[in-house]
Formats: sequence, C-alpha cells, structure tokens
Amino acid sequence: MAFFGQFSNAKLMKKEEVKQINILQYNSNNCPDYGSSYDNVNGHCTLRFFCRNDTCASPDSNGYVDFTESKRNEKINTNLCYVYEDYDYANRVCTSNKPVCFNDSNCITNMCYNSTCVLNKNYRVEECVDNYYYNHWIFSYRSKVNCGLGEHEICSKDSDCASNVCARCEKGRCCVKDDKDISGERKKDILIKSLLLSFLIIGYVIGRLQQKRKTKNLKFSNIDI
Repeated sequence: MAFFGQFSNAKLMKKEEVKQINILQYNSNNCPDYGSSYDNVNGHCTLRFFCRNDTCASPDSNGYVDFTESKRNEKINTNLCYVYEDYDYANRVCTSNKPVCFNDSNCITNMCYNSTCVLNKNYRVEECVDNYYYNHWIFSYRSKVNCGLGEHEICSKDSDCASNVCARCEKGRCCVKDDKDISGERKKDILIKSLLLSFLIIGYVIGRLQQKRKTKNLKFSNIDI
C-alpha cells in the first residue's frame, strides 16, 4: 500500500497542458504546486485535475477547485457522496463529512441534495490523473496523464475512466486509481528475462553440439562404407 504526503496549492490549466505533464521529472523535494501527493513506495509525484470542457483545475487540500481566474471566491466542492442503485439519493454513501453544499453550483457534479454534493447522472465529472506503470519492452518505468470519467461514474470499459479502471471495484463504475506497489517490477522482469535468455542460449548450444555430433558420426559412417 502506498503512503502519501499531501500538497495544498491549486492550479488552473488547459487540458492539453495537463496531458503533457511528465511527473517523473520531479522528486519528493520538488513536486509541482498542483501535485496532489507523493507516492513514497513507487517514488513519484501524483496529480489530479477536474475538468470542465477545456479547462482543468487541481483541488486544494480541502478538495475545492476554482475554474475562474478572478479574485472572487468561486470554489467548487469535489468531495462527493456516492449513490449506487438507480441514483437513490436517500441511500447515498459518504466517505467523509466534506461534501457540504448550499446549492447545485457549489458541487463539481452540479447537484446538491440535502446540503450534500452527490453524483449526478445528467452531469458527468471528468478528471485527469497520473498513470504510473512499468513498460516491459524497454525495462523502464513510464508515466502519462489519463483524462476521462471521474470516480464512481458509470462506465463500460477501462478507457472510459481517468483511472483506466472500470468495474473492478463495483459493476459498471469507474474505480479509484490502483496505487499498488510496482517498485520491484523492473528487477523481477530483468531476472525472468535473463533466466529465459540463459535457457535459450543453453538450448541453442546443446542443439549445435548435437548437430555437430550427428554430422561427425555420419562422416565416419561414410568412411567405413
């Protein structure tokens, strides 16, 4: 399980700019001000943006975003309560006491129910998050930013979701990004492929020796005749 350190600054960017962010250029001492946390296990900064059309905003430490560049306080709450069966808001599930609202415009989903921000089937939330992975072809860790539907939104395939994970935690819903420990993937991959290569080389050498032996035996057989 990954352990994270939190950052508090928010940032407003264009979606294409967010997609171009390379989190691997940073370390624990210089994560960007829009970084949401630092993954101490895998060793990289993480990020999370909420988007409306082409404009994306990173949440502050309390989970609020502001899609304007004015000095007015127009912060929107990204903390939500989730509804699972036919959007029955009376049976919503809250993971914290932060999804507080006074009207629909206070919520990233544009729906405030009984002073609580909830999912809205008519207003899908789009997020951009970092995707850290190991590339087996080049023996190297890589990262890219995925943009797609937010957590617990309805999905049909992995690519629908910013987390690139659909229906593995709950049927037909985008799941939270999987932050499993992959720090040992490179060593394990190199070991397995080195062993495989060794077996192939040994097999090739044995095959060549057997072929030479057969050729030599055939040569002596021809001499005896």
